[in-house]
Amino acid sequence: MKKFSNILNESVDIEEIEDYFLNINDVLGEPNKKTMGSGGFIVYEFIWTTDINIYQYNDVSKIDKILIFFNSIKELKTSQIRINNYDIEFKISGLTLSARVTPKGKSESNKYKFFINQDWRETRLKYSEIIRFFKDKGYSVVDIDEDVNEYSDSSSLTIYTNAKLDINSEFATLLEDEFEKNAEKIDREFSIRAADTYISINPISEKTYITVVKQ
Repeated sequence: MKKFSNILNESVDIEEIEDYFLNINDVLGEPNKKTMGSGGFIVYEFIWTTDINIYQYNDVSKIDKILIFFNSIKELKTSQIRINNYDIEFKISGLTLSARVTPKGKSESNKYKFFINQDWRETRLKYSEIIRFFKDKGYSVVDIDEDVNEYSDSSSLTIYTNAKLDINSEFATLLEDEFEKNAEKIDREFSIRAADTYISINPISEKTYITVVKQ
């Protein structure tokens, strides 16, 4: 069997790439696959559920599973250095392992549409467009945190990146401009603030939600 790194250099077929997740599948089962984006920029996300909780002690009987699990990640990590067409990024959180596969290089369009719609009290942003913006700038979204405040019946959003302040500020400005252009569709206001490692989006009033939709 060819190594995962070799097939990526030969093919851009995501189905062939999936074949090289088989070692992980053998341990964790079939992943939940999400396909997001359009045109020349498609984001693929694979999510496996595991019975190994990284936030607590685990029984030693799971050591073999852990070794296979991390050896698979090691192979994929090594392969990423030589991949021509894709970036592969990983996240381990609680009981899940996630792999995100995104095209390398700048996308064809430099126009972004982050805003999807407002559904009653919920303003919805498009995940793949946020990812595309930062990829075009040579950076990544490393996490997105939605914080629900039950007392005020609202939620805020924090987008964590490995980008510099000027790139995060550019994103914040583009999002603010898009909110203004869609003012007739949005009857809720938000405060958007950029920092070195994140962008925070907070509702001005109660009973207002801001969410990211994976599409």
